[in-house]
Amino acid sequence: MIATRKSTELYKELVRGITFEGGVPCENAPDVYFMDYRDKMQPEKLRTAKALCDSCPLKRLCLEYALEAGEEQGIWGGMTGRERQRLTSERPLR
Repeated sequence: MIATRKSTELYKELVRGITFEGGVPCENAPDVYFMDYRDKMQPEKLRTAKALCDSCPLKRLCLEYALEAGEEQGIWGGMTGRERQRLTSERPLR
């Protein structure tokens, strides 16, 4: 994880959003979002995490934070670390 001013502000905004919403799906099942890829249940956990993310009103903000902070582990904004890495490598530099 990379702590930048922007990632810190995005994280604070994410926390405020969680408070405003009264919670988010990932709070209730964190093990689904941070899994061991050797786990035989991993494909089902991944599908579950992504489905829960799809219902979350903070999905885009969560993904934006993860991209800015360089989060490598876990599901953030409905994407795995590999998917976020691929997305980042495909995005043009500004």
